[in-house]
Amino acid sequence: MKQNLIRHHDLMVALFCLLACAYFFVYSGRHSFNDELQMFDTTASIVDFGDAKYDLAMWYVWGNYGRMGQNIDELYPLITSPIEPILSASAVPLYWLASQTDRVGLLHTTFLFNILIGAGACVLFFIYAIVLGYRDREALIGALLLGTCTVLFPYTKTFLREPLALFFALLTALMAELAYQQPTIRPKVAYGAGAIVFFALGFLTKESNLMLLPMVLFFIIPKIKWDDKRLIRLGDMLFILSVIAVLVMIYTPLIQTIIPMPFMLSNYIISAEYIPIALHSYLFSLNGSLWGTSPILLLALIGGWWLIQKGQRRVLWGVWIGVLGMVVGHAITTERHWFGGATLPPRFIIPLIPFVMLLILPVIDRLLHKPPRWLLLITGALILISLYWQSIHVAFDWRLYPKLLPPESNQLTTWLPSLNMLQYARPVLMTQLFGNTPLDFAWMRTQTLFIPIASVIIGIFASLALIYRRDKGWGLVMKLIIPIVLMFIGGLATIINDPAHFGDKRALHAVGQILDEQEVQGDILLLNDPVYVPFFLNYRPFDDVRVVSVQSSPGERASYEQTPLVISDDVRDLLAPNAPDLIDALMVARPRLWVLMDTSPFLGWAIRPVERYLSQYYYLIREVPTGTDDATVRLLEYATTRAPNPQNLPEMMTDFVFDGQLRLDGFTLPNGNGYAQGSILPISLQWSMNKGIQHDYRVALFLVDETGFIHVQGADSAPMGGFMPTNTFRFGDIVQDNRALRLPSALPSGEYRLWVRVYYFADDNTLVNGILANGDDIAVLPISIIIQP
Repeated sequence: MKQNLIRHHDLMVALFCLLACAYFFVYSGRHSFNDELQMFDTTASIVDFGDAKYDLAMWYVWGNYGRMGQNIDELYPLITSPIEPILSASAVPLYWLASQTDRVGLLHTTFLFNILIGAGACVLFFIYAIVLGYRDREALIGALLLGTCTVLFPYTKTFLREPLALFFALLTALMAELAYQQPTIRPKVAYGAGAIVFFALGFLTKESNLMLLPMVLFFIIPKIKWDDKRLIRLGDMLFILSVIAVLVMIYTPLIQTIIPMPFMLSNYIISAEYIPIALHSYLFSLNGSLWGTSPILLLALIGGWWLIQKGQRRVLWGVWIGVLGMVVGHAITTERHWFGGATLPPRFIIPLIPFVMLLILPVIDRLLHKPPRWLLLITGALILISLYWQSIHVAFDWRLYPKLLPPESNQLTTWLPSLNMLQYARPVLMTQLFGNTPLDFAWMRTQTLFIPIASVIIGIFASLALIYRRDKGWGLVMKLIIPIVLMFIGGLATIINDPAHFGDKRALHAVGQILDEQEVQGDILLLNDPVYVPFFLNYRPFDDVRVVSVQSSPGERASYEQTPLVISDDVRDLLAPNAPDLIDALMVARPRLWVLMDTSPFLGWAIRPVERYLSQYYYLIREVPTGTDDATVRLLEYATTRAPNPQNLPEMMTDFVFDGQLRLDGFTLPNGNGYAQGSILPISLQWSMNKGIQHDYRVALFLVDETGFIHVQGADSAPMGGFMPTNTFRFGDIVQDNRALRLPSALPSGEYRLWVRVYYFADDNTLVNGILANGDDIAVLPISIIIQP
């Protein structure tokens, strides 16, 4: 067997390269689903921070999973991924390689993973077919059909777990088959151990692979005397009874009778409401079943019947056991989540596809040896339909499909007519997208041609290698392996400025450079909205900054015409429900927090709830210039000291009145008056209206020495980070204005004073200082600041 497989190494290499070229041609290089975001986020955390915590995905997981008991006393009080770890861990080498250079994108590179796994799975199928006794041609055609005519093809564009779960399931079954065929105990045990290891890896990729255990056990049990007619009749009877049982569960109220009320089993909710729907959709629905999205699998009915006629029931029974275990298992345990979101169905049972494809191998064998005309016509039609189905699935973003459904569907992919009526099938509805919707290919987004040209050329060489089989050893290395590696590297380099990841947005790259220059261990960059998450998924120009995003704020709007979902005077109501808790947790264990805003005071319609919350409850240090005039990219730095309750009186009372209008009633130094060099000095000023305020005053804060030399100036703004313009003050209002100064690390030790100046811009744009009653334009706060080394 080993020599037989070595003899086919050229076919395996060429097959892998051909399919990898096809998959790279349609590669999208971006995430479409939050499951992908979570898996990639975990991979990035493993490499960058040595943990499995979410950060860029926090906006999603915090809101959907809750706090999950994370410890706010940790340096990174983030949620640890509860998802099976193997996919994230397996992709670490790709992410690590990308992190060593800035010439390729991090997500771009990591998302090659399922291209490699998909092509590798087809090679495994080829080996499996050879092990089962099929010739090269049958095995090769079966592998090509698996890789191009089933939903494995479009799933190679994703970073979902299903392709890897399929890979390990197929590898487990292959090991089981090899163990079954061994005549002696030692290799039988070795292959059996391999099956156990790969089954465990599959389980740690996706727990539902456990549902394939009965199939694996069936394949690995000792040889049965297949000429025992009693055993064959028993097997046939059980097969027929299981089919009837499934039909009864779907089309009769038996399940509702057995399970009248939902109940908990381990961590699963068992509910009869969804079981018949799920079973019908997985097995029989026109648009959501195994054969509905991969029509080529219908040939398994013919192949299975021929296996029965030949008395070769073992593979058929084993595959049916696997189908039964995974389909019924998922239908019972997934409850209302049986469909798999907006992804391409049937997502949860994709690991079954290569096993059903095994039943097509007898059909391929017949097609290559004087096939009847009807078989040629049926096979040809199913191949054409399957290729078109998959071309639609790879051409467009799957998230477009719900928007094409009629209004009565509420854009739900679980709308039953969309699963059972041909006019609502994905390929039927999405055909209209051709010509008016860009194809979901990375090279088309970036308007580069390296990927299509390289993948076509290398694909041609791989095809020739499959046909003529003239290249061996170093010939394969030089003509296929090295070129395909160069194709991946060159292709990734040409799409580095991907607009889907804001790679063409200069201000974001400037932010990355600023953070790279000023970062310290433990720094966090908080995104006020997930809008820029794609940028930081793909680009990481710094080492120590961890990027975390909060959810979109319901109190925000995108234009003057739009009404926010929430309108309130309490800023906490304007934030997403879990956002304040997340922000407050991030403030612990670090002296500062970086914040990236995608809005600006220059966008007058913007409400900026996150920035407003931070300005009200914490201390703005500064806004860092990015060197661009992009109002949608602003980098802010906040001190993490919690501001005092504005209802409390200031620790130090004052009586400064500027222009007879604006009164400084007092101030509070929450950290006292002693500071180390390089630390942050927060201060809360308390303002009120003395009489009608006519001007929009800016407040300037200075740290000066005994000679009056200014060593530090804070960020000038209207009170409370600009959110409380002085000309909007009402009589009786008390406005707490939180500010902070970053003290230079080389600031001489000694005694300093704090100065406050206010000013406004006259109609002719000249700066006018506010004047105190004594004629001065500076309020010297009555406290000394002690700087210690």
